[in-house]
Amino acid sequence: MPADNSSSNSSSSSRENQQSPNTSSSADRDASSTSIGSNESHAAAQLDRLASGRDAAYAFVFPNLMINRYGPWMDTNVVLPLSGDSADRCRVIFEYWLDCNALHQAALSTHIHLQQPTAVQRSADSTSSSTSGDAVLAAARQSQFVQESLASSHKVQEEDIALCEAVQTGLKEPSYGVGRYAPGPEAPMYHFHTLYYQTMLDALFAQQL
Repeated sequence: MPADNSSSNSSSSSRENQQSPNTSSSADRDASSTSIGSNESHAAAQLDRLASGRDAAYAFVFPNLMINRYGPWMDTNVVLPLSGDSADRCRVIFEYWLDCNALHQAALSTHIHLQQPTAVQRSADSTSSSTSGDAVLAAARQSQFVQESLASSHKVQEEDIALCEAVQTGLKEPSYGVGRYAPGPEAPMYHFHTLYYQTMLDALFAQQL
């Protein structure tokens, strides 16, 4: 169930919640792990209090794709730089995906009559199957679960935008100084900065040829 929610800000982060396609800042992480690939990084965490022990998984693919999975939800974030005088602004495109079983449960909760074609009907008439799928999707979007989930996600996104803009403001202050990366949880961040630095060096070298 894709749902686009675009916003413009200086950067983006995501959080997870059992009810919402984002994380509450009060989440309790009992266990977490990270792994680094050539152009991607992965992180996993267990959210006992908010997600009944379900794992959350995150992936970042350089340079601008993030994939987050938690409970029945998955979202993708694509970061696009904005042209203009400012080099520290971007557009972040959020798309949400809901597990098929949760999607059908959300649709049924609306009590809208849905025609469920049999397997024979689906194989014989793909148009009928597509129409039925569209009806399930439309009903799910009207459900309280999906409406509240997306509203909660939008609220968290607004909080993230405010935090990221505050960080960008702080980075421009003369008093700002760099610090060390935390060896475990900030390994993906270090990996991204390393790839970004190398990409910029390669671009500058190519311009001099």
